[in-house]
Parts: sequence; C-alpha cells; structure tokens
Amino acid sequence: MSKKLATLTFGLLMLGTVFADEPVCRVQSISKVGDGSAPFLVQKKPKDPKNYPATLNSTGYVQDHYITDGNTVAALEFLIGGRVGINKNTDIEIIDARSVSDGKPVKRVVLKNGGLWVKAEAKSLKQPLEIQTNGGVMGIKGTEFTVETQQDGTDRVCCFESNSSQGGVEIRDKSGKVVGLAKPGEEYLLALKKAPVVTPHSDVQQFRQDTFNRGFSSFQGTPEGQLMLSGAAYVPYFGGALSMASGASYTVDAVANFERNPAAALAALWSTANSAAGMAGGHINTGGWGGMISSGLSTAASHQSNEKPKPEFPYDVSPDASPESKTTKETGAFPQLSWHGIDDVESYAVLISKDENLNEVVWMDQTKNTQINYPATARPLTPGKYFWRIVPLDGEDKPTKTGAQTYFTVK
Repeated sequence: MSKKLATLTFGLLMLGTVFADEPVCRVQSISKVGDGSAPFLVQKKPKDPKNYPATLNSTGYVQDHYITDGNTVAALEFLIGGRVGINKNTDIEIIDARSVSDGKPVKRVVLKNGGLWVKAEAKSLKQPLEIQTNGGVMGIKGTEFTVETQQDGTDRVCCFESNSSQGGVEIRDKSGKVVGLAKPGEEYLLALKKAPVVTPHSDVQQFRQDTFNRGFSSFQGTPEGQLMLSGAAYVPYFGGALSMASGASYTVDAVANFERNPAAALAALWSTANSAAGMAGGHINTGGWGGMISSGLSTAASHQSNEKPKPEFPYDVSPDASPESKTTKETGAFPQLSWHGIDDVESYAVLISKDENLNEVVWMDQTKNTQINYPATARPLTPGKYFWRIVPLDGEDKPTKTGAQTYFTVK
C-alpha cells in the first residue's frame, strides 16, 4: 500500500481477548450469486503454496486471507463479537495492529478491494476490531453499515442504523483526528486529503434497499440476532454453532473427549449436551454402545431383550482411535471417513476439528452416502490429533436421530 494512502478503520468493540494463535472468526455462510457456478471462498494462510477453499464453520486466524470470486458472497462471525459479510470480488486479510484512536492492540480486517457489510451490537461489543481500507479511519460502537472500494480510489460508506452512544460511524484520518460522524441514512464518499462528501437520505429503509440492490443483495433481510445468507443460518449456543444450507441451523454442544463407554463424561456433560441437542432437534452419541446423550441418559443395558438393540446412531466409524476401536486409528493428510448408516436419514453432515468441542473446525461437508473423502483440493491435514463428528439429517437438512463423534491421528 502506498505511503500516501490513509487507513479506513471501523472499530468494533468485541467480547473478550483473542490471541494471535487462537481462532478469531468462523465462516458463517458461503453462498453463490445468481445462477452461475458453485460458490468458492478462498482461505489463504501465509505458508500456503496455493489457494484452498474454505468451508462452513471453518475457523480463521490472524494473517488469513479470505477471497471471493464474482459468483460468491460469504460471511464471518468473529468469535469475540460482530458479523462481517464479504461481497463478491472481495479480498480481505486479518492482521494484528494498533488502533489509530488510542494505540491499543486490535485485530484488523484489511479490505484490499471489494465490499463489506458489517453489523455489530453495542451491548455485546467490548474489544476493538478494525476494518481498514483507503480514505480515512472510522470507529463504531454498534451499528450496521457497508463499505465499498471505488474504481476512482474513493471509498463509499453507508450507515443504516446505530445503537451506540455516539449515534453513528466515527470517521478519522490516519493520525486519528475525527473528521466526521456518519449517522443512519448518511452516505460518505472518502478521498485522500479531501473532506468527505456527505449525502443524507431521509428514507433510511429505501437507502438501505438501494445500497443492497447495488451489490449487497445477498445480505438483505438479515433477522435480528442471526445472519442468514441464501438460506444458511447461524445460531450461537453453548460456545459453538453449526451452520447448514437450506435454512437449517443447529448447535454444536460442548462435548468433552469422546472415548468408548465414557460414563463419567456422559454424567458430567448431561445438562449441557442434552439442552443443546434438545434445542437443535438432534442428539450426540459418544461413539460407543455404552451410552447416548438423548432425551434421557440411556444405555444398551436398559433393554430388556437379550437381542442386541439396533443402533440409532452411526456406528463402526473409521478412522477411530478410541480405546475399543478395531478400525483405522491413523491416516494420511487426506483421510477417507466411513460409518454404518441408520434408518430414516436423508444425509449426514461431517465435520473435522482440531478440538473436541468443534471450536476449531477445519472442514465440513454433507453427503447422502456412508463414507466421504477429505477432498484432495482441501488444505492437507497436518500431523496431529483430529476430532470428527457425524450428524444425521432429515430431508430438510435438519438434525435427526443421534450423532456420533470420535477422533483419529494424522501421521
């Protein structure tokens, strides 16, 4: 970036502190625009030899790039608060920085080109996140707005609502000097070393409609409390969430380390996991016959018949490194995942995560089969331990029956 270029920053006060080696965001949705090819969101890391696709619920870190093509829009949910929608033909990077307003450490989203839609609630924002592009510096404490880079080098900022004490989007230059406050209904054009050009719009809803029609139509109609893009919904609950296409949404409950017959873990997790599963309409099995998290804490021993009951959850999963498993325990960088299916299930959601609570999801997909390959086009799994979960879905892509989770090791 030229030294002559200023910085455009939108300060979002966030929840808690996130360190550089921890996830800072999660991919909330990936949607196609129009009738073109399938959507493709790139997540590029500093050491990547090439671009790799991002999937729903995969986590992002400092120094990650997210890039959309002309047929894709996406959305990120920052784990410390705030939502950022990425328009088509947009390139952003997440970095560590110092705030231009007070010099304190912040996470920053650099908008290199394209457009962003941003929404943040003042009551839930406690730590700054800045969004940077050319033209100036802006800070918000709870508002909805869009920002777009223009071909002539200017930036367009449109504010639609604000629930902050300042009543809008605070605009600063590179030195931190306040040069304006974009209030709901106001459109700012920002150019280097020039005063902002402000255009007021008396009908804020029409202003919002016109802005979305100009290039943000895929972000329109977002309900309060969750972000929906082309039918994908996200509902935070118990520290995790899972987004599915076609309007289905369900929670990822906080489940401890999954071993075979983990009676102690089941007891400890009962209230959390059962509540989460109940809200979602689905359940999670620990991976063995010893117990299930369902509408009640049931076990195989509860059946009166001597006949072994038919499982109501995916079983004989592979790879499976839990103690009683006789299947593959170690895999290469592109594992094949398989399981024994169950009745009355239309498809399965499959997730791989670096942690047992699915807070660091690296990949997610959906299949009608009882096996799926980690794709050769995805970022190779590095050596270490990975947890993976199978979630049975009905015909509306909603969780049904009981899910299963276990782990494997990449050599």
